[in-house]
Formats: sequence, structure tokens, C-alpha cells
Amino acid sequence: MFCENCGKQLSDNAKFCKECGAATTATHNEVGGYDNDNLIGWSPHIDNPVFRKSARAYNKRMIIAGLVALLVFPLALGTYGYFDHGGENFYPLIGVGIALGIFSSIWCFQIAMRRIIGPSWDGVVTDKKVTKKRRKKYGGANANGPGNYEWQSYTLYEVVIQKDDGNYYVIGIEDSSFVFDNYAVGDKVRYHGFMEYVEKYDKSNSKFILCAKCGNDNDPHLDNCTHCDNPLLKGARKQR
Repeated sequence: MFCENCGKQLSDNAKFCKECGAATTATHNEVGGYDNDNLIGWSPHIDNPVFRKSARAYNKRMIIAGLVALLVFPLALGTYGYFDHGGENFYPLIGVGIALGIFSSIWCFQIAMRRIIGPSWDGVVTDKKVTKKRRKKYGGANANGPGNYEWQSYTLYEVVIQKDDGNYYVIGIEDSSFVFDNYAVGDKVRYHGFMEYVEKYDKSNSKFILCAKCGNDNDPHLDNCTHCDNPLLKGARKQR
């Protein structure tokens, strides 16, 4: 069969088009099809290959960034040390470059691996916290000279989720209650590890639905993201 959206040839049992991500006739016909107006239930659209494709591309970028950091930091600082003050700082700076390169590459690889092997789980929102905090900001506008700091105040909004294994996962955002206000204590959620995305089971009272691919906020009654046009994680399988 062929995709009704882009015309690409597909296997007869394909549920989604691998090229554009559109649902196929086979998908709509199974178990009564999908009810995309239903805002209660786990979205079947997480099976859309566009999300796996996006995750693979993101992981590839992070791995490449890690490898680049491993080469660029030592090369850049080593070059600077070689030509600065007759090369007397060459070895100290190249050592710093190697350390920064290793640290940066490990950070990039950890992000990629978290998505590659990150498990999915179900949980419940158990608490919401708003905390006024402050931290040191070095070199700020009000800091007195190099190495000095000023105190920076901020508000931390946290949504606490108890996972089905008893452990906790916290969504923390600074100085914005936008995502915080979209959750209520008692909400059932599902974490999709390969996208690092938290989906609510009941979206009927949601002010918006975040796109699992680009993070753009969308009206819950839309089917596709207004920014990247990928399907939103909403809707449910129709019951018999």
C-alpha cells in the first residue's frame, strides 16, 4: 500500500509511514481505530516512527558533540599555550583542555545513553513545591571586581512524581510556573524514556500539550504540533 499523505510505498501491515509519520489505513482499522479527540488515555502515537527517528538523530548529535569536545578543547588550549609567552603554559593548558574535553564528552555520552537505555515507567504526581532560593552569581553587574559575586534570587517550581517502583522523579523549572500549573496532585503519568517525555493520562483539563519532539506548547485540541507538525501525544484507541 501507499501512504495517503506523502505517497511513499509501505508494507501492507505498516501502522505509520516511515517517511512522514502519518497513520495508515491499517492503523485506523485496528480495534476500532483511534479517537484523537479523546483526551483521556495513553496516546498510541508514541509508536509513531517519527519519534524513534528523532531520538536516534538527537543521540547521534550528542555523541558527535562529545567526540568533537574531546578533540577541540585540548587542541584549542594547547595551541594557545604554545604561542602564549613562548610556550611556557603549553603543558598546563593542554592538561586543562584534556580535562575539559573528557568532562564534556562524558556529559554528552551520558545524555545519549540515558535516552538509548532509559526505561519507561508509570507514576503518580504526589506533591508540588514552590521554593524561593538564591545562589551566587560570579561576575554579575553588581559584583565588586573579578572573582566577586552577587546573590541571585530565583523561584524553583517542582512537580514530584512517585514512580511505580517507589522511587521519585522531579520535574524542576526555575522562574516559570507554566509547566508546574499543568499538573495536579493525583495525576497519573507515563515517562517515555527514549524521548525523556512525561505524558499525562488525563489531558482533559490540560491547558496545553507539549510536543514530545520539539517541546513546543500546543492547544490540547490540535492533532499536530504548530512548530514541527509532528503528532501530539493525545488520543486513545477506540474501544469495541
